[in-house]
Amino acid sequence: MNQGWVYSDRITPAAAGLTVLDFYTDRYRHSSRSDWQSRIEAGQIYLDERLVAAGDRLSPGQILAYHRPPWVEPAVPLTFDILHADEDIWVINKPAGLPVLPGGNFLT
Repeated sequence: MNQGWVYSDRITPAAAGLTVLDFYTDRYRHSSRSDWQSRIEAGQIYLDERLVAAGDRLSPGQILAYHRPPWVEPAVPLTFDILHADEDIWVINKPAGLPVLPGGNFLT
């Protein structure tokens, strides 16, 4: 299990006046409106370091932060073939599914 993550957004003038719930629903469509509502109610979302309500309105320059709780990352391949290795370079046959950067469900 990883340590969770905080996703932060600085509110732009274009987002001013939106509610917290509308902002997340419009910007992060991978989750449903009810998912975002549940996260707000669970105390996972802060505006300028204070808990928010779904209907709170946003102002430019504010910082909105979603505190995603820790999660178990998917299993990944733990072995790979070394095609060539010398003192200058290694050539690796990276298997599909092995993340090389944090992203998606992979943080650590």
